[in-house]
This record gives sequence, structure tokens and C-alpha cells, in this order.
Amino acid sequence: MTALGRKAFVDAYQFNGQRYRKVLASPVLQQVAAARLEVINGKERLKEEHGPYADRVDTRKKHFMTVSDAIGQYWESHISGLSEKSQYAFVRFVAGSLRQQPRTISRRGENKRKAYSDFEQMFGSRSFKAIKPSDIEQFLKPVASPSKYNGALSRVSGLFNWAIRRPLMDMRNPCTPIRMRKVVRRRRDYSTEQIRKIATHIFYPLLEALPETDHLEGFVKRDAALVKAGVAMSIGSEC
Repeated sequence: MTALGRKAFVDAYQFNGQRYRKVLASPVLQQVAAARLEVINGKERLKEEHGPYADRVDTRKKHFMTVSDAIGQYWESHISGLSEKSQYAFVRFVAGSLRQQPRTISRRGENKRKAYSDFEQMFGSRSFKAIKPSDIEQFLKPVASPSKYNGALSRVSGLFNWAIRRPLMDMRNPCTPIRMRKVVRRRRDYSTEQIRKIATHIFYPLLEALPETDHLEGFVKRDAALVKAGVAMSIGSEC
């Protein structure tokens, strides 16, 4: 009887000093002779390092690399060795789950919402090999800024290029058909009055006037003369 109270063929065995119970199959799906043969073969494999049922496929578990799995391996093998600026950009666009907690916990930024989701948040549980160009377009669609659009595309494209070089996949990079956006940088234009003030400051700098010492006496006259000499020397060095 299984833990759910159902009938099944169960193999009870000891491996590496511990006791195990392995459910083989339901009596509806397997004959008694087949179950006995599987138990006998399991006892023969007890001498192996990985146990008697290590090669048995569990259909309840995933048997493919997800996007989150690929991101984790990419981080450990490549991104973790880059600068903090590169790591921050990768976390921002691709893997938000890797964002480190701030040293000081506060409520700053809690009401701020990003207009886009990171790549792992959208496709983390999907098969890595099943990502298509249409998925990349869906990921980039909410990104309005051309510079952020290009940054997100380059980070995701780097992830797939790394996987192809490993090789973890033998397919074309799904980011290849998507083009970067053109970033137009605005030129800073100055008005005529601003240009006149800049030219006056450069070609006609203001010089400090020399202090008058004729009407002074004593230590005051001495101090003023020293200041006058210093200003004269500075003007001479500039000429």
C-alpha cells in the first residue's frame, strides 16, 4: 500500500546505510512477474554508486533546461566576473531575481513601477530552447526608451550567444532578427546672448584692480602693498 492508500508494487531496500521504498507501478499496469524481475535487477544494481533506480525517469519532474536554469549558469560562469555596472545592467533587464537586497531597508521606491518586466520574470519557467524571436519582441515591446531597448536586447542576446558557444543549444540566436533602435542624441544649442557671454569670459577675462596705497600709513599700507605686488605678479604670469 502506498502513502495514499492505493495498491502498488513497492521495492523496499537498503542503500548506503539508509532504508528506501520505491514504488514500481500499479498492479493494473504491471504484472507480478515483471515486478519481481525489476526487484531482482534492482538488487543487482545495489552495488552501483548511484543506486538501483538512478536511471529511472520520473515523469513528474521537468527534464529540460528552463530559462532560469540557463540564466543561473550564465551568471556563475560569466556575469559574476564582470564589473558591478555590468552586473547591475544584467540584473535590471534579464534576471531581477538576482538583485541584491540593499544594506539599509527602507520604503524608498516601493510606489515606483517599471514599465517593463525582466526576461526571467516573463519566461523563467519556459524551456530555454523554445524561446522564439516573437518572445523576444514581446519582452522588448513595453520598453519605450531606445537606449534601454538596446541595452535589454544586447543582454539577452549575450545570454543566447553564450549558450550557443557552450554548447547548450544548437539553434540560431532568437535575438538575431531583431534590430537595435537608433539613438538620436540632442545637440545643445546656445543662444546669441549666451555665446557672447562665453566669448567675453574667454577672450576678455576680468582682472582684479590694483589697490591704492598712497593715502595709507603704517601696517595698513604695508599689507596693501603686499597685495598689490601679488596681483601684479599674477597678471604678469598670465601675459
